[in-house]
Amino acid sequence: MALGADIRIALEDAHLGLTQVHRGELPRFGGTQRLPRLVGAANALRMMLTSSVVEGREATRLGLVTYLAKDQSELARIAGEVAQAIISRAPLAARLVKDAVLKGYDMTIDQGIRLEEDLYALLQTTADRAEGVKAFLEKRKPLFRGA
Repeated sequence: MALGADIRIALEDAHLGLTQVHRGELPRFGGTQRLPRLVGAANALRMMLTSSVVEGREATRLGLVTYLAKDQSELARIAGEVAQAIISRAPLAARLVKDAVLKGYDMTIDQGIRLEEDLYALLQTTADRAEGVKAFLEKRKPLFRGA
């Protein structure tokens, strides 16, 4: 489930891995597709074929984990801060960033840049974009409405 998340937060002592091969099984639910996209094919194959697990620090180094926490209290604090940062931003811009990254990942660099430019042009027509500019000029926090 964590592989499908945009941002992953884990404890330093977490143990993460796809160990299904050890039981004669194949990782499912996109594991064989998502893990290589996060950590690279070589690291994903190493983890899956040997059924090895990585701890929090190694998972962070590999790109499997985005934020690392020492304990449950810090985990909750980090999760809250990340969630607050995301919800305080423009929802349409955030959605288009996700589209650009996820769709562009399988494109050539030129196609990805074209997609980015198209999404940028689309965003310029929104009320949220106008609010962002207005708030910046007025030196206040923007009030995004997702429109």
